This record gives sequence, C-alpha cells and structure tokens, in this order.
Amino acid sequence: TVAAVATAPIDLIKTRIQVCSGYDGVVQSGARILKEEGLRVFTKGIGARVIWVAPGCAITIAIFEDVRNALVVLDEAAIPPPALQNVET
Repeated sequence: TVAAVATAPIDLIKTRIQVCSGYDGVVQSGARILKEEGLRVFTKGIGARVIWVAPGCAITIAIFEDVRNALVVLDEAAIPPPALQNVET
C-alpha cells in the first residue's frame, strides 16, 4: 500500500502521456500538470488505489506464508538420497 501511494503521481503522468495529446515526456508532463491543475491532483484517487491494491498484497503475503511453511515441513520430513544413506560419519 505504501508503494501504491508512492507511485500514484507517476502513474497519473503515465496515464496522461498515454491518453492525452500534448504530453511529451515525464518531466515536461509533470510540470504541465502541476502548473495547470496544482499539487492536489497528484493525490486524487489514492484512497481508491489503496483499496484496490491492499487485498492483493494481503493475499500474496498469506499465500507466501502458507507455501513457505509447507516447504519447511517437507524439508524436515525429507529422506536423504540413497547415495547419502549408507555414508558413515
């Protein structure tokens, strides 16, 4: 969610370049948007963006934890390969 907030301004600039004519580069477009619409426009829609992104992040973290725990259990139950079973230490 921090990433969603941090990347919102650059995403706005990217969208303007893709959709609107007259926007050439990132710096020029950002300056134009700031001059014509003010600083507040860069924060519009952040709430909706966080609501959109947060569930996906939560699902990713939950699945990662479950898979990691399952792999730890499998690793602990693993039988050594046959070549290493007869080696005396």
